[in-house]
Amino acid sequence: MPDNRLGMYLSTRYLIGLGHRRIAFIGGVESISDYQERKQGFMRAMEEAGLSVETGDIEPSSTKRQGGKIALNRVLDRAPDITAIVCFTDVVAYGAYTALRERGLTPGKDIAVVGFDDLEDSRLMSPALTTVRVSAEDIALMACERLQQWRENQKVPESALVGVELVIRSSCCSVGK
Repeated sequence: MPDNRLGMYLSTRYLIGLGHRRIAFIGGVESISDYQERKQGFMRAMEEAGLSVETGDIEPSSTKRQGGKIALNRVLDRAPDITAIVCFTDVVAYGAYTALRERGLTPGKDIAVVGFDDLEDSRLMSPALTTVRVSAEDIALMACERLQQWRENQKVPESALVGVELVIRSSCCSVGK
């Protein structure tokens, strides 16, 4: 599994470093472990920076584009002073882009947006999406290692985390820019 906590922590810390103080977390289904882990990474970064998170700053939704669009609209309807959004996935971020544009806002200029997964289309978005890269190759290699361990000893560790990397593109602005 990717290190979900670390990925969301890194992306949130990056936004905080750009001067953002009101950051929302949108997308994802509360009943899945990836959601809980990513939310924990977000909360840890906010707490370490001494920033409060209002109940309405976290908006679960489906992981489809429409879910991102709905979640972003709900968050901004409650808190129009949000300056940055971390998204459960890149697909959720694509929906957030749509919602921002429909509101007359420009992603990366008016509100910073970060995704998670580094899908191929993310670098082609306008602006190119800052995201957390999860290496499918690393996951495949670890799965092969675990399979080999199983074949040799009939035992493998219960879980293993694959590293993640923050890929900085042009969807994040400093506050006031």
